[in-house]
Amino acid sequence: MSICGSKIHKLDFYKKSTYEPIPDNRSEPLQVRLQVEERLIGFYREDTGEKLLIPDELAQALGQEVLARQSKQRNTQNKNANAQNKQNCRFNN
Repeated sequence: MSICGSKIHKLDFYKKSTYEPIPDNRSEPLQVRLQVEERLIGFYREDTGEKLLIPDELAQALGQEVLARQSKQRNTQNKNANAQNKQNCRFNN
């Protein structure tokens, strides 16, 4: 019976909770600035101003970072192969 009582107590707590406006668009505990962006709220770090990405944006940024890293790695491999080919040509002449 006490389990049901605690569930009811929790529900009553949430029903009685009220929304408190944030007049300065800041969350001090999270140390972020809040900004309305179309239908979402954007969260920006107060120390750097950097936007905290939502999961979709984070996945896209990660994908772009992976592609950039792979491209850089291929370029490095190509440069190394070209340098090796030039070295081989010198020895063969």
